[in-house]
Amino acid sequence: MQDLAAVGTGWFPEPVESTDTRDARGGSCNRLLDGEGCPGGPITVLIPCYNHADYVAEAIASVVAQDHPGVRLHVVDDGSTDGSAEVIRAALDRVSTVECRFDRQSNRGVARTLNSMVDRVETDLVAILNSDDRYAPNRLSRILALRNSGAPFFAFSGGRVFNSEDAAEAESFSRDQARMFAACAGFPTVGFGLLACHLPVSSSNFVFSRDVFDRAGGFHPESVFAEDRGFVMRCLPHVEPVFVADILWGYRLHRANSWKSLQHLRTQALQDDWRRYAAAAEKGGANPVAPVPWRWRRYFRLFARMVNRSIDEQPLATLIPGDWISRTEWSNRFSGDVIPADIEQEAMASLLESCQRSRQAGEVDAPDLAVLRHRCSEYWTALRARLEVVR
Repeated sequence: MQDLAAVGTGWFPEPVESTDTRDARGGSCNRLLDGEGCPGGPITVLIPCYNHADYVAEAIASVVAQDHPGVRLHVVDDGSTDGSAEVIRAALDRVSTVECRFDRQSNRGVARTLNSMVDRVETDLVAILNSDDRYAPNRLSRILALRNSGAPFFAFSGGRVFNSEDAAEAESFSRDQARMFAACAGFPTVGFGLLACHLPVSSSNFVFSRDVFDRAGGFHPESVFAEDRGFVMRCLPHVEPVFVADILWGYRLHRANSWKSLQHLRTQALQDDWRRYAAAAEKGGANPVAPVPWRWRRYFRLFARMVNRSIDEQPLATLIPGDWISRTEWSNRFSGDVIPADIEQEAMASLLESCQRSRQAGEVDAPDLAVLRHRCSEYWTALRARLEVVR
């Protein structure tokens, strides 16, 4: 297995099998069911698996290796035909320190599978790990340490491509990530960054509370391309995401990745995501810095006009539904505080500067990615603190 040196605190060791003995109450999760002594509280990690027999044991091992004490694990084989179920059973039989559950089902697709898995979760916090990816052993403890007790929560971290079957493709993927974070360094909140770019890359990078999942309506069952991106967007009216810049998650890039095979569906999927986001946002939410026209009244219009979606150079203005901005930005129907004028003005200046810099700089080198991630994280944290002070 390839060892990943990390930037920051994350790292990826060789998986090891635990020799600890499960106690009569079922392991660390049951001992900490009420969250006592468990920073952030207990959490359930969901691993949906479809034809990843070569990788799923490694994913399971990375969950078992977590230093967070309150971990449960639920694995579902979604109708695999490559022997994944046998690999999963063998891997779980070796686990003695984490409470595990394993289910098999006929193939239902990732969105429906994840929705049904979340419905069965008994903990307040949920994390997803795709069966071909893996966690750094301190991932959950690092992320959950940032949660205010009981508050709505959505978080993701920095990640790294590993074990690619094509080194040049992995390098290209990292360059695209660097470009996205370079652009996002000019956006005022994590939410705006997520509207412009799919920074988490995958649902495998999600950690969230059940209330946020329920309010967002879960993963849309009809989505066949990037259902994770649409889910993130619908979370934004309800929670301002937390971004942890350190590399705490590994993303395996290989021939079977769905984002490569379904690119022809991208444009329609983006339009559908924006339509659903607009509808969800108009229903209201508790995020005081949500990236919506009626909170960021001047900034949002500039953002939509100047920003291209992710790496495909598609202007956001072509994706946003009809008259959504003009109809809602000054409507009396949408009450509540708006962003202070000085912060909005600073955000507009930062956006203009960022766009000008990106045009002049051209390509961003992949080695700059770590610096860019941390720059974004520091900027968003500082502005969030200012916004909390003025309210």
